[in-house]
Amino acid sequence: MSKLSPAILAALAVVFSLPANADPACKQLPFQQTGVLGRTTLVEGDRPSFGTWGSWMKSPVDRAGTLRVSLQPELDPNHVDGFGSLQLVAYVYLFEEMDLRNATLKFDIKGRDFVANDANLYAWVQGCRVGGKYGDSAGACANWAFSSAPLTSLVESGSLESVELKLVDDESKWSYGGNNAEQGSAASRYRYQPLAKVLAHPINLHFVLAIPVGGMPASGGINLSNVSICPSEKKVDDDFGRSVISAQRDGYDLSVRVMAQGERSNLAVWANDERVISIYAGNTNHGRDIFLRNTQIPLCADVYARISNINGSQTVEIKRNETLWQKTKRVFWCMKPKGRVVASVDH
Repeated sequence: MSKLSPAILAALAVVFSLPANADPACKQLPFQQTGVLGRTTLVEGDRPSFGTWGSWMKSPVDRAGTLRVSLQPELDPNHVDGFGSLQLVAYVYLFEEMDLRNATLKFDIKGRDFVANDANLYAWVQGCRVGGKYGDSAGACANWAFSSAPLTSLVESGSLESVELKLVDDESKWSYGGNNAEQGSAASRYRYQPLAKVLAHPINLHFVLAIPVGGMPASGGINLSNVSICPSEKKVDDDFGRSVISAQRDGYDLSVRVMAQGERSNLAVWANDERVISIYAGNTNHGRDIFLRNTQIPLCADVYARISNINGSQTVEIKRNETLWQKTKRVFWCMKPKGRVVASVDH
């Protein structure tokens, strides 16, 4: 096993210790004999088995159960405007049935006469829009490379390396894959989605060699074996970033700040159990302030703001912003008989 400094190990989040798959809670992922996909849009009937590793390249499985990938110079151009051209080394299709947020990926890897040239080896995850169909713009997919944890030095050593790679749910540790604008309308099949959503509902997981534009691809071969995924024991929230950041009411005026994480979103205001206002909230990644004057929502009602988009919805109470005197008047007002109509209030 190659020797790496503690600083490098910390930066890569790669730990060399126990043999892969020693933890019985981990899910073993087997190997198929050959890849089943061409570099085309995935169509029904051409899907690989769930949880079975394969390769886009000539990659037999030997008697020991090792996938032996022979690298080819042909490049995948789908992400040249994001992370670069790719040599697609190995893949496993998960079809949204596993949660990879903070999961640990365990595997054995070895280079065979491997020469990196300008390429770097990374874990790569792809997720498609929830409820959408793979390959069309309504179900566009986002790709993320675990760029803070390159695996290149491991295969350059030529030794068998047992690796534990924690797929941390932290966008600062990953790079968005992007697309290729020269593909015209076809480029829309790749669009940004938050990393948390992609890790939570992955269509597939890859090992890829990424090459900058104009760079030289890697040569030689890579052996991959004993692959398993160990889910995180920590339960995580599924809000995927879309949120009501703040919501306040001052008399009949409402002030709401929302963030939609790139998805077209609507904002609804509910008074008790009745929706009284609905407004388009946009698709901002950075937060949008929405100010509504003189809503005429009864001051005695409990009021809520709800942001909704393709990822689901989130509801928060709109808190009152009032002085002690205003609160005293409102409490007194709301103690009146229920039959009284609340039309206005002194400010």
